[in-house]
Amino acid sequence: MTLPDPHLDTRSFAELMDEARARIPGYTPEWTNFNASDPGMTLVQLHAWLTETILHELDRVPALNYLKFLRLLGVHLRPAYPARTELSFVLAKLDKTTDPLSVPVPLGTQVAVDAPDLPAELVFETMRSLPALNARIGALLVPSGQLDPSHTLVTRYADDVSWLPGFTAFIPQDDAPLYLGLLLRPRLQSGKTQENYAQDRLPPGPLDFYVNAAEANDPPADPALPPGRAEHSCPQPGTRPENGHLRWQVYAGGSAGAADFAKPGGSLWLDAPASLDETGDLARSGHLVLEIPSGATALDPRLLPEELWAAMDGLRPPSDVPGLLDALDLPGVLEALAGSWEQLGVEDPQDTLALGACGASVADTRAALESLPSQRIDPTRISYRQWVQANPDFQVALPTDGENLRALYWFRAVVNRPYTPVDPLPAPLAGLLLNTVPAHAAVTRLDDLLGRTNGRPAQQLSLPRSPVLVDPASGLPDIDIELADDTQGSTAERTAWQVVDDFSASTAQDRHVALDPQSGTLSFGDGLHGLVPPPNRQVIASRWRTGGGRRGNVPPGTVSKIKGRINNVESVFNPRAAQGGSDAQSLDELVAVAPQLLRIGGLAHTPADFAELALRTPGQNFHSAYTLARKVPANPADDPGGFVEKDGAVTVVVLPESPLPRPQPDTEQLRALCAWLEPHRLVTTELHLAGPSYTTITRLSARVGVRPGYDLSAVAEALYAALLEFFHPLRGGPDGGGWPFGYDILHGDVYDVMLAVPGVHRVRELAIELEGTTAPVPDILPLADGHLPWLERSVIAVVSGYE
Repeated sequence: MTLPDPHLDTRSFAELMDEARARIPGYTPEWTNFNASDPGMTLVQLHAWLTETILHELDRVPALNYLKFLRLLGVHLRPAYPARTELSFVLAKLDKTTDPLSVPVPLGTQVAVDAPDLPAELVFETMRSLPALNARIGALLVPSGQLDPSHTLVTRYADDVSWLPGFTAFIPQDDAPLYLGLLLRPRLQSGKTQENYAQDRLPPGPLDFYVNAAEANDPPADPALPPGRAEHSCPQPGTRPENGHLRWQVYAGGSAGAADFAKPGGSLWLDAPASLDETGDLARSGHLVLEIPSGATALDPRLLPEELWAAMDGLRPPSDVPGLLDALDLPGVLEALAGSWEQLGVEDPQDTLALGACGASVADTRAALESLPSQRIDPTRISYRQWVQANPDFQVALPTDGENLRALYWFRAVVNRPYTPVDPLPAPLAGLLLNTVPAHAAVTRLDDLLGRTNGRPAQQLSLPRSPVLVDPASGLPDIDIELADDTQGSTAERTAWQVVDDFSASTAQDRHVALDPQSGTLSFGDGLHGLVPPPNRQVIASRWRTGGGRRGNVPPGTVSKIKGRINNVESVFNPRAAQGGSDAQSLDELVAVAPQLLRIGGLAHTPADFAELALRTPGQNFHSAYTLARKVPANPADDPGGFVEKDGAVTVVVLPESPLPRPQPDTEQLRALCAWLEPHRLVTTELHLAGPSYTTITRLSARVGVRPGYDLSAVAEALYAALLEFFHPLRGGPDGGGWPFGYDILHGDVYDVMLAVPGVHRVRELAIELEGTTAPVPDILPLADGHLPWLERSVIAVVSGYE
């Protein structure tokens, strides 16, 4: 049985006055003047005002008790969380031989969003220091899974590197390694070649790669295909995926060892162990830090094996006499070498004249070369540019200095431990980035003076900015509070005070200070719960972080304005959109969801439990969630965006807050959600996570009658805007709070949206069609489980005219 709501006295001042005025004749019939000027009525008004105030305070008591009980049960307001992104720093040219190869980017470097229309500056701050390397990725060769060619070149290098979308870095069942070429000092001074920089060496120590895995939000490799759906399967209880399947090495054999470059094992390759691998062996986005040993050497790509040149879709320029003899058969080569025999090492003028004779055939030239001492002929004296001019088949998409291919430092990764069924497989990648560091939309402040203590109980002070960030791991505000007696001058000793949620567990001697993160208000103890600080002490926020909120969820490429100056850094950008920023939960929102949270307790039993818990994932900002019981994501090849039945399984579909048009959760968000739901699921529950599938509206047409006096084009534009807003996943739906999962498209709702546009008098002949579906009822278009509608402006056809 439903518990009845308590009856609250909500009478207003006017109602109290009316009731008192009605009772006067019954108690004092001689009182007949009820005008406001009567002194008695003045007293009645005073009492009515006091009564209204008392009733208001008493009516707040049940709500206050409710909130105190929630706090006692461990239910708290969800704090604001900062948006997170990666920042890639682009170094200055640094093309002089004396310029550094490494540039330090300090921890806490601040970069603002370059958007003049923002109401307030939005700043991101790096979360760790970065030794930025003056280098670029020059080549990446990944196993092809075939015998010939054995590898595929997934990079294209011109002035900078570009990537083939959605490549897989390695194949677990294949012994073929991954090869990565690193280009040191990518920009050279005009007129100089790499020989002028022979002193450059790859510095030993940590080398940080950011592995940029392909996400569901990325544009598909084939523009004709719809964007994919994010999916993630949480490990079963009792299973533990392991990393460490890859062994990373760096080449140290120099030119002398080039012939054994592709041989497994050996002493030509030195181990470069991973000191940090957030990618799980390239299974997701994250940082991969390799520890580079001393002794790494660069190698000219011309000395790479023939099979790797075949993978680069090019012919290897000859490096010895047999290779030169074979190259003579290629079109244009003999003619191009006519004036270059002396450069190749032919010393006798008679031999030079014979080889360069006009009309000499390939056979004659080959015979003449074979008669010469082979040790004198060196085809590598002919530059790469000359070989490409002779025949374009020698050209490959690798970095050059204008004359020759640049020597690269080569890394390889080989599978050294077999995969188990629970280990995550390599993910499709969008590329690798150097000089990239995580950052969040927050600012660290140091040594803010908040005021002086007065020696009185329960003193309150305020921070200069709010909200204060809360550490998701500990649940406590990220702030350090100290008190100092600055009358002692510079030798004043600071005393640390512990920040707590409240004083419920504080004794009279505990140096505790309570903080409301949202308002930034500090409260000291009253002497019974929490120590009263001595008077005249300076209160110092020695270190604290402020920021957070959904305003930090900005698109890629917008975090680009460095605050201050960093030597030798040219620019910075965020390669991906910032995500995860969320506003603090309001009191009304907490009161609305508290019964559901208390009902769930420690374990999720129903689909609604999983959805409600998903929305409270720490550090993540999900707009809505929906649970499908006994269903798992279908194979994309069989049913893209669909689900199939499976007993014992649960799939939680989440829609993140995002500036992207068709939001999908990224890998980090799904992993965080999986970790959050893990302790709340039953041990027998198989848990899957997914982003929403989008059902495309292929046609929306109508005839609209416009009232006289309205501009037809303005009304049509307003209709387009209203329809696009109504079907928006985050801002649409019947209530404007986002399209609800499980809600079908109703013609009646669309009529309401269109008729609400100013100037619209009548709507006729409304027609809506969905991709791949047929409406069983003319005015209802059902959406499949876990699907949201998607409308593009190009499919809207509204014919308007005056009526």
